[in-house]
Amino acid sequence: MKHALVIGIIGMIAALFQGTLLYIGIPSYLLPQVVLILVIYLGFHEVSLVGVFTVFGLGLLMDFASAVLVGPWAGAYVAVYGALAVASQRLFVESAIVMVVTGFVACVCADLIYLGLAYEYQPSGSSYIIVDSIGQAFATAIVAPVFMAILARVLYRRTVPVLGRVSAATMA
Repeated sequence: MKHALVIGIIGMIAALFQGTLLYIGIPSYLLPQVVLILVIYLGFHEVSLVGVFTVFGLGLLMDFASAVLVGPWAGAYVAVYGALAVASQRLFVESAIVMVVTGFVACVCADLIYLGLAYEYQPSGSSYIIVDSIGQAFATAIVAPVFMAILARVLYRRTVPVLGRVSAATMA
């Protein structure tokens, strides 16, 4: 429970950081989705029911911050988390290349799910949304290894492996 609270606080800081970058003049297509990087980290390292609820809470946090609808980011983050939780069993998640590719793919998938849920019956400027989505995916992919390393240091804890995972930290 304490770990989920720490992740929630980090999620609030990430959402604040992401929003602050938008207000200082960085174009939206160059903004990395920092909260999504936290979701990616949780998909790789916190595969449990607590992880699902934490990711859902992070999605609701982003929904409240965007003030469009309540639910699209939560649904997108839970779907991405589920896919990453399944894929993380087969990936070497400490590799920077895997983090870059995963950051790009997860960002595109989350954006597509969000757009499908938020703009289901509303017309939208698709070319602008596609440019924003691809730009954010590249920005997220570039900064993902750095933020994942920071999260690994901040959220490091010794626990029993989840779903049969064994890492060097749990064997020591």
